[in-house]
Amino acid sequence: MKSVRSSLAVIVAVCCALIIALPSALIAAESSVNGVSASEASAGQGTTGVLNGGQGAAQQDAAGAQATARGVAQQDAAGAQGVGSQDATGTTGTQLGGQGATSQDAAGAPGVGAQGATSQDAAGAQTTAQGATSQDAADAQTTAQGTVSQEATPIFDANGLLAMASNPNGNYQLMCDVDLAGTAWQPIEFHGTLEGNGHAILNANITTAGQARRSTYDGNMKEYTTAFAGFFDTLENATVRNVVFLGLNVNVNTSEPTFVGGLCGYMDNATIEGCTIGGEVWLATTGTSFGVGGIAGFGRGRIENCVADVTLVCRDLDAAAKDEQFMGGAYGVGYADLVGNTVTLRGYDSDHGYVHNGGLIGMYIVYDESDQHAGTVANNRVQGFITFFEDNEDRRAYCEPEIGENMSMEAITTREGNTSDFTPDERFEYDVDLVPHACENPQWSEEVVAGTCTDRGHTQRTCALCGYTYPCNWTPVAHDVAKWTSAQVGGGALDQGSCARCGAVVFEPAAAHVGQGSVASSEQAAAADVEVNDATAVVSAGINPLFVVIPVVLGVVLIAVAIVAVVRTR
Repeated sequence: MKSVRSSLAVIVAVCCALIIALPSALIAAESSVNGVSASEASAGQGTTGVLNGGQGAAQQDAAGAQATARGVAQQDAAGAQGVGSQDATGTTGTQLGGQGATSQDAAGAPGVGAQGATSQDAAGAQTTAQGATSQDAADAQTTAQGTVSQEATPIFDANGLLAMASNPNGNYQLMCDVDLAGTAWQPIEFHGTLEGNGHAILNANITTAGQARRSTYDGNMKEYTTAFAGFFDTLENATVRNVVFLGLNVNVNTSEPTFVGGLCGYMDNATIEGCTIGGEVWLATTGTSFGVGGIAGFGRGRIENCVADVTLVCRDLDAAAKDEQFMGGAYGVGYADLVGNTVTLRGYDSDHGYVHNGGLIGMYIVYDESDQHAGTVANNRVQGFITFFEDNEDRRAYCEPEIGENMSMEAITTREGNTSDFTPDERFEYDVDLVPHACENPQWSEEVVAGTCTDRGHTQRTCALCGYTYPCNWTPVAHDVAKWTSAQVGGGALDQGSCARCGAVVFEPAAAHVGQGSVASSEQAAAADVEVNDATAVVSAGINPLFVVIPVVLGVVLIAVAIVAVVRTR
């Protein structure tokens, strides 16, 4: 009897084992036949690109996305579509051409309606094809928006830009477009590195000079203690690369010597490379020496492969004093090298002293006599105009396509390849300052241009009376992200997602996605996907349900027979 019971117990155990093991074995076998392993099924179910310690690239998450790691970061800067074409000098970036064509008024002079809508090529020019970094690189972090060194502080929002003031010697990188609309931006002294990765800083508004004071010089080497304004007031031993500035508005009113520029008021041994400057720079002053520049106000260093599409306005508010005034599409005064830049300039200069205006440089002067500088002004393009008056019997009235007044001709050892389509437009009525539009009661119409994956959006404003038009209210590039997960950067305040259209990894504030189904972290999202995969493995693997039902039923029947036999033997 004991032997019979033992045999039946073995039968029961075997049946239980069959019930447990046979369905799993059949699932594995069928999955193998269909070419889908269980691990592949759990790894491919819609997880977004995980920024894990800075490695890896975006994974597509649309409809059973395939877990592919992109080794080359995609750039989403406007108009560039992630590829910076190399020019003849081996540099990257799309040069702005054909924009802001000067309209002619009835007298044949440039009209005030000359500023056309900033094209998307200008908006996204200078996007570079950097960021193609191997996934297993130990010293870099690759995302679909660029490459950031582990030593760099990533910037995702206005707070990140504002934080640069606390560490002006730092190394920073933009990871997405940043909108400064409504942010009180104060120009700072900067001595570090800012890498833009082709991303944009939008709608920066500067209305005061910074705290820095430095010495500047006029053509007679007279020294002035000077204030500065721009996005930075000073750049000293600093580098700014591949940053797009759109909707930049610098509008300063002072009573002291002042230089203003789009990017900085003063540069010293600084490098500005691959940047785009789009906006307006205004200065009104009673100072005795002052100037404006599209990129920089005063200084030395190097400006290379940049695009400036700017409106410059300089107003002398003291008609009694004979001042020194400077205006340049790239910079006002100094001896910074200019290589491969494109400038579209709409200049307006009202002065009661001495005018020094140039399409590229207002006045070139090596003010540091100990600097044995071999200067370069080469392969630049300037187009546009400067409309000006010089209310002064002792006239200078410098206004040239490249350099208004060159005080150090022997210092420029390379001056070649520069081209221009530039109009100096001198006026001889001094009672009314020259400005882009003078309608007392302008009638504005607005056209909203939506952003896309590659183009930033903006509003185009046009005056129905004079025809003056300009872009404003810029918006970041617009991606289509269906699923957001908490980014592994930004202290938990940021979400990341993958664009369904272009595949770019996008960062946005987490607060913007509350209630949209975002999950706490990409790791949790992956764990949730695994759970779903396990629960639906039979369906996802394409298993015939009979393969599971039949063994289970058979096992139950065998167990029942064994139990009945045991009862009868008693």
